[in-house]
Amino acid sequence: MNLHVDNPDWQQLLHQFEDDRRRLDEEETSIRRLAHRAITLSTSYLLRLLESSQLYIFKEREEVYFFKHLKPHFQGHVIFYSRLFKIETDRPPAIPAGIAFGALWQWSDAAVAFGTAGFLAIASALLLSQIKLSSSDAMR
Repeated sequence: MNLHVDNPDWQQLLHQFEDDRRRLDEEETSIRRLAHRAITLSTSYLLRLLESSQLYIFKEREEVYFFKHLKPHFQGHVIFYSRLFKIETDRPPAIPAGIAFGALWQWSDAAVAFGTAGFLAIASALLLSQIKLSSSDAMR
C-alpha cells in the first residue's frame, strides 16, 4: 500500500481494509467465494469512506488527493473482484463437456472473426474426437 493519508480516520480505514483483504486471501480456497466476499468487503469499506467524507471539510489539496487516489483505491478493488467473480461464474465446468463448450464458444468467436463456418465445423469435430478418446481412456 503506497497511499499516504493525512486524515487519521481514513488512514485507519485503509489499514483495516488492507488487513481484512489480506486475511480474506489467506482464508479462502475457492476463487469464486473469495471474489464474492471481497466484493462485499470492498463495497462496505468504500461506503464507509464515502460516508466519512460527506460532512468532512477538506483542507488545501486534500480533496484532490481523496478523489484522485484514495477513493479509486477502494473502487478499483470493487471493480477487480466484480470482474473476477464474473469470470469465475461464467466459465464452463472443468469436465470434458464443459471444456468442449468453452472451446466451442471461443472457436465460434474466431470463426466469426475469420468469416469461415468451416473452421468451426472442423474444430468442433476435432474436439469431439479428443473428448471421446479421453473419456474412453478414463473408463479403462
